[in-house]
Amino acid sequence: MKMFYTEQNRGFYSREIHGENIPADAIEISEKLYSKLLEAQANGQVLAVKNGKVIAIDHVSTQGEIAAARIAELRASLANSDFKVLPDYQARSGKTDAEMAEILNHRKIWYQELQELSTQN
Repeated sequence: MKMFYTEQNRGFYSREIHGENIPADAIEISEKLYSKLLEAQANGQVLAVKNGKVIAIDHVSTQGEIAAARIAELRASLANSDFKVLPDYQARSGKTDAEMAEILNHRKIWYQELQELSTQN
């Protein structure tokens, strides 16, 4: 069975399924390569065309993905250090005023970083 890959649509095509409706940019690939590419995708790699050949490469996170992950991390940290929770936390944990001041300072830094990241997106 002849298989094709199109980078524009990021998909596979076959004559048996798609007939003549295969995009013009599609590259013919062997069944063996098709199987290897499917396995690579299942393992988290992405497909690309380089020098007219379809290859599997490691996913490189975009700036937006990195920022979104950091925002989620900061929001989770902030939720655990909410001002409404901190007084009770100090009483339950036995933290000193100095230790609580350090926690509040970290919270302030997290909040500032979250604000900066949020305005960048």
